[in-house]
Amino acid sequence: KTNKTQWDMPTITPTPAVKKVAPPPRPKPPNPTGTQLPPGWEELKAEDGTPYYYNSKTNKTQWEQPTAPAIPSRRPGAV
Repeated sequence: KTNKTQWDMPTITPTPAVKKVAPPPRPKPPNPTGTQLPPGWEELKAEDGTPYYYNSKTNKTQWEQPTAPAIPSRRPGAV
């Protein structure tokens, strides 16, 4: 016995660290149909391309385009 130890150091090939990052999501257009939606509503597309509407405040979805609630008109002389 020689009481001698020896080992060959492994060769390490450095590889550049590549971090794949998804690009940020594209901003959605305000409304693809071009008409004004009430606050909180957005137009989305179903898998078949049919538009539907989602209200982020109430979590309501519907097929019909929402309309802004009617603003009561003031009567002359009313306070």
